[in-house]
Amino acid sequence: MKVVNNPRPGLHRCPHLSCLSPLRWDWHSFWRSARQAGGRCFFANDEATNARLLAMTKQPSRLGKRVSTGLNDAFFARPPDLVARALLGVRLLVNGCGGVIVETEAYGPDDEASHSFKGLTKTNAAMFGPPGTVYIYRSYGRHWCLNFVCTRASAVLIRALEPVEGLGLMAARRSVSDARILCRGPGNLCQALGVTNEFNGFMASSPPFSLHASQDETIVVTGPRIGISKARDRPWRFGILNSAYVSRPFRPPQPGETS
Repeated sequence: MKVVNNPRPGLHRCPHLSCLSPLRWDWHSFWRSARQAGGRCFFANDEATNARLLAMTKQPSRLGKRVSTGLNDAFFARPPDLVARALLGVRLLVNGCGGVIVETEAYGPDDEASHSFKGLTKTNAAMFGPPGTVYIYRSYGRHWCLNFVCTRASAVLIRALEPVEGLGLMAARRSVSDARILCRGPGNLCQALGVTNEFNGFMASSPPFSLHASQDETIVVTGPRIGISKARDRPWRFGILNSAYVSRPFRPPQPGETS
């Protein structure tokens, strides 16, 4: 068997695991792919090390102290407003960096504020892909924005995260040290996670992306979306109540309003 791109002395990678880019090696992707391969695609120079690696791949996945469940593409096969709510509290990682989603926005095919409203184009083609497709676009010619496609021609914009994993690397990318503003706003979030249009058309269920639903309950607040000029009355911005990491505070609900 040919050995390529040895990430650690004494540890080798089977060349057919193309999902692990040699330019973006990280241990999070290593353990995920090793679990999927049943530990067969990784081997060490000695049997004792190999046995330890195989045992670790069989351990249940844990993020922090909470047991979580990985999301598949079927999770996104719903209307965007439902997916936008359901994504709150989900832990999103890109190449091992990320955190808990605390703010989202939904966009549908009948929505004048949506990129898909006027139909299929070269730049919005990913929005017309299957549920779970990653759609990346540039905002104001400066910032990348991360979206996950739901039902056809609809998507959810990830607006903010509570940083949890890879804080050092994310802080270096953003040149900030305050965790509260590290992933606040869709452009800052993509910069911190290293997301560019290189990932446009990828699937949310495949590397370098990792999405895990927490078992913790979240209280959702809603409000109008930010930075749009059309369909401004549609309350399709969603956030976790009292989160210090949202891009902009939510207006307190008025008497008689429901979220």
